[in-house]
Amino acid sequence: MSSILVTGANGFIGRAFCRHLVEQGHAVRALVRKVEAPVAGVEYVVADLESAQPLSLDDLAVDCVVHLAGRAHVLDEPAEGALTRFRSANRDATLRLAERALEAGARRFVFVSSIGVNGAQSTQGPLREHSAAQPHADYALSKWEAEQSLHALLAERSMELVVVRPPMVYAANAPGNFARLLRLVSKGIPLPFANIDNRRSIVSLRSVSAVVCRSSQCSRPYAFPLGWLRCFNL
Repeated sequence: MSSILVTGANGFIGRAFCRHLVEQGHAVRALVRKVEAPVAGVEYVVADLESAQPLSLDDLAVDCVVHLAGRAHVLDEPAEGALTRFRSANRDATLRLAERALEAGARRFVFVSSIGVNGAQSTQGPLREHSAAQPHADYALSKWEAEQSLHALLAERSMELVVVRPPMVYAANAPGNFARLLRLVSKGIPLPFANIDNRRSIVSLRSVSAVVCRSSQCSRPYAFPLGWLRCFNL
């Protein structure tokens, strides 16, 4: 089994993903700013990816890094300087982590990006791995720039890159927009959804965990129906 380092392990997806990896028998290390409600079987490493202090992964001996940490949508902060903050957390910190992982001899880097990289809507059919990038917000732009930086860094290098762009992830305890929708539905107020001609792609937390887990396993061949994809959308 693989030795896997997970960033953002305190988050909604990261916590579930760590549990999934442990259940699969992997050696799991979690890189977090602080340990919160630790998952059994996970070894925690405390570090701040945005810190100017150099990060070393040499002693961790990981096969794969799964990068989930980052700055997500923040609704209660001033818009001024927002793109700079997103770039610092989602682009610059990601590139530094990849550089350290490459130096430490990791064989694969899995970057969990966002379907927002492809834009706010799709009018030409389902989005696929080769669909054009059309980031529509500061968050999505920072993720797209991180992807580009990673491709430039790892081109012709020994560490493989996998980019996953999930849409909204749902579960009973999901935060963000899905939680807001659940609260709205729970009020029992009639909603005019039948009059809205719109569809939204969502993916279950279990499915995301399974896909990212499979993409992180360097010890076995990739076996997605579409074959090996360096960047794919869920």
